[in-house]
Amino acid sequence: MDSTRDSGSLDAGSIPAEVTSIITNFSIIDSKLMMQLPADTKVVIVGGGLAGCTLAHTLHQNNIKFILLDNPTKQSCSRVAAGIVNPINFFKINLSWWADRCLAYNISFFKTVSDTLQTEVYQGIAYKKIFTSAAEKTKWKQKQNDVEVSDYISIDTTKMQNEKIIDEHGVGCVHGAAWLNVPLFLEKSKLFFEKLDCWHEQELHYDYTAKLCNEMQNLKIIFCEGASIIENPYFDYCVMKISKGEILTLHQPGLQLQNIVNKGAYVLPIGDDKYLIGATYVWDENNERITTEGKEHLLTLWQQISNLPAEVLHHKAGVRPASRDRRPVVGASARQANVYCLNGLGTKGAMHAARLSQILYEHIFEDKPIEFEINTTRFLKKKKINLL
Repeated sequence: MDSTRDSGSLDAGSIPAEVTSIITNFSIIDSKLMMQLPADTKVVIVGGGLAGCTLAHTLHQNNIKFILLDNPTKQSCSRVAAGIVNPINFFKINLSWWADRCLAYNISFFKTVSDTLQTEVYQGIAYKKIFTSAAEKTKWKQKQNDVEVSDYISIDTTKMQNEKIIDEHGVGCVHGAAWLNVPLFLEKSKLFFEKLDCWHEQELHYDYTAKLCNEMQNLKIIFCEGASIIENPYFDYCVMKISKGEILTLHQPGLQLQNIVNKGAYVLPIGDDKYLIGATYVWDENNERITTEGKEHLLTLWQQISNLPAEVLHHKAGVRPASRDRRPVVGASARQANVYCLNGLGTKGAMHAARLSQILYEHIFEDKPIEFEINTTRFLKKKKINLL
């Protein structure tokens, strides 16, 4: 397809001089990358996190030749992501955005991925919402009559049946929840694509991107770089709002919990008597440093969930990529033809990544439009930038 037709390309006069300088500076030329690209390569994926790996599987399933470039030294929220797929927004007790479009698709997509990797990376899991008050339980009961969520929520009349869990106000059930084992998914995907010689631990410099596109005009470059999008000159007009999150890994041999519970924080069983608890939210903080405040906050929440003392094994932090309007960022760059991004997945990456990858694939290779709500062009409209 002609990627400039609907990409929202900017009039050259509207590009800030400093951005033009970055894009046209070819002082760093990665000749090794050119040598690695087979002539039939259609796509270069930049980033080997959740978005990049999911897109790689989408392209692989559709027989599209690609290479994936990943810099393992760069920060990646995916490496600490819990991977919980929750169709319910607990604050309003309504259906999470696009849940109805993603849940069934994920089952099919990740079944194929699991078969490819010969490892189960995605599974349905029971999810229990522990009520913090009688009022919350009443609200949950009332919402059971709401046609939008009636198939996804119910009341568990037996509570948790686990004396180590504090659930005096009762428990709600979430139906349709799942768990994507993100670390396992990333690890096995890397090994699989390395064997196909299409995964390389290498960085594509921004100032080389334009040269590569100009020299290989049929090549598409897709940035799946998480929070690093805020430094990407090809998407500098996208209004992003990052948030830092911290999680703990606990060792709780007496808990014997088989499902996810949530009471101000989620607790996710990951095997061998280990559980993840998270996550904190600190807006506009772009670093992966763990903090005493974050740890203490999560341990306080743990004390409200269980009467067991917490044994902390690991403490990690990551930076979530999100847009200011809380929607994914998918589509073409307005700065350079044949450059795209799959970004802004925020806290819902495990739910949305597969469906969004398919949408981007269909846009590039089947000429299907991307909905305005998630399209990169929505930021141009908001900024009232004239399109070509």
